[in-house]
Amino acid sequence: MTSKTDAGAAAVSTSAGTERVAYFKQLAKADPQTAQAAVWLWLQRLGRQLPAPAALAELGELFITSTPARAVHGETEGLLVGWAPRNPALSRGGWLLHVTAHAVTMRLGLRLWRGKRFDSQAKRGVVCVPRLGLLARPLTKVRKTGDHYEAFPMATWVEPGKIDPGAEVLVGDFASFADNPWPLSRIRDELVEIVPNTYLGKMLWRQGDDYYLLAYFALKTPAG
Repeated sequence: MTSKTDAGAAAVSTSAGTERVAYFKQLAKADPQTAQAAVWLWLQRLGRQLPAPAALAELGELFITSTPARAVHGETEGLLVGWAPRNPALSRGGWLLHVTAHAVTMRLGLRLWRGKRFDSQAKRGVVCVPRLGLLARPLTKVRKTGDHYEAFPMATWVEPGKIDPGAEVLVGDFASFADNPWPLSRIRDELVEIVPNTYLGKMLWRQGDDYYLLAYFALKTPAG
């Protein structure tokens, strides 16, 4: 249960966060690289604070006050910001994914992905994975591209968020492609733009008609 102190801190944090986003958006008009670097450091700091209620509140406020990532195109660099607290309503499959992925990325320190590549005209994308992604070959197609591999296609479109219906988001839907194995076929990504070329995403678990937040991630393309 969140205490009154936690709730008060979260309210102050989100208010300050909204003001900071407005400042960075203004800064990006004159100095997009500095604005991007500042936002990236901000997201890393919030990730280190998770699952503290204030950090979750600030990320949530940042997400709903941003705009859909309509402009994202090409290869992006990815960052796992951090994992949300495990929701007790998760099914056994969702619980298993959360526990396993959290242990692999946080305790073992393994990087399961490098980012994503988007084709805005075709309205689709793909996950960029390191050599470790070759382990997925028995389950799906993995193709070498430059210095990395690509797998797990997704369809993209803009619509209201599932958890935040008041926010327009760019959806990355893995269920649209039959080649995607479980549990990825139950994942829906939602992406918003904080400043140009810098994006904040939610990884959601689909459970019937319901969706649950598993993690926050971030993507960026070169600014300037």
